Amino acid sequence: MKKNNFSINFWGVRGSCATSKNKSAVYGTNTSCVELLVGDHLIILDAGTGIYPLGEHLCSINKAQKGHIFISHPHYDHIQGLPFFIPFYSSLNAYTIYGEQKLDIPFENILVDYMKKPYFPISWNDFDAHITVLNIAPKETVAIDRNVSVSAIRVNHPGENLAFRIDAYGKSCCYITDIEHRDYSSELIAFARNADIVIYDASLTKEEYSKAEYNGWGHSTWLVAANLANEANVGKLILFHHAINKTDDEILNIQKQTCTVFPNTVAASEGLEINL
Repeated sequence: MKKNNFSINFWGVRGSCATSKNKSAVYGTNTSCVELLVGDHLIILDAGTGIYPLGEHLCSINKAQKGHIFISHPHYDHIQGLPFFIPFYSSLNAYTIYGEQKLDIPFENILVDYMKKPYFPISWNDFDAHITVLNIAPKETVAIDRNVSVSAIRVNHPGENLAFRIDAYGKSCCYITDIEHRDYSSELIAFARNADIVIYDASLTKEEYSKAEYNGWGHSTWLVAANLANEANVGKLILFHHAINKTDDEILNIQKQTCTVFPNTVAASEGLEINL
């Protein structure tokens, strides 16, 4: 791996829950999980069901691993893959997990409680890897090393949520999912300013969001994503968190519509790899 390598790999791009392959073979079926290989560092954004195939891939490399997992928020579609992440079952591996405490509950306690019986037969203490769980707060920056940092800000979502920006070697990627835009803030524009890649929640169409039933769901539209990308001078926009009822054809159509507003747009799909 090159010292200044910065690659982004998509393992889960759906929201809410995994869907069937019948009409989702192109874009994929798993929930949120994005892998970044930055220099010598493995950074994972969210741990939906997509973290299971990522774990299989990492185990196939057959060497000890160190990684950093940033969880945007602990809704099921962002943490449900953690018990199935195979690298957690090897004592050779070490991972640090970052997430925000909720209702004054430390993030580690949230994860431990999620795996208590009767909800799951394996407890958090059954993992063999060396796992450290740290709280991260809005406007906090984690220095992975002197060249690599991950910053967090608050975005609008039921139960509150964090967006992340990864900066390294003069390159940058923003991960902004599970956000109900309404009018996006100057803080969000500044957060995404000049980013090479912005991964953005495009669960809804403008027509869907105009319906009262979708207000308060905590999700955004492709049009807001495109407008933000333009205003923040983004290099490339990745549409993410596809709704479970969206077929491959519908997602492709959304991508085409988005390109009329922000041409350098692609809809995230499992297996998509971007090298900066």
